[in-house]
Amino acid sequence: MSEGHRAAEVLDRTRALVTKMPPRNDLVDVNAIVSDTVALVREQLVLNEVSLELRLDKTLSRVLADRVQL
Repeated sequence: MSEGHRAAEVLDRTRALVTKMPPRNDLVDVNAIVSDTVALVREQLVLNEVSLELRLDKTLSRVLADRVQL
């Protein structure tokens, strides 16, 4: 239940951040975003004994997107 509350809090903060700023469209590296996200949740993966195999496509082109929204 506490994880659910934590997730809701993260979503609320993200919404607040996004609504205060107009979306930006920059060329972003999706692999970097995925790697950063995994780094953020790595402790939870370990604590919950979750195994994650990350396979990134090194040939993936950058995409035009808002990094915060992604």
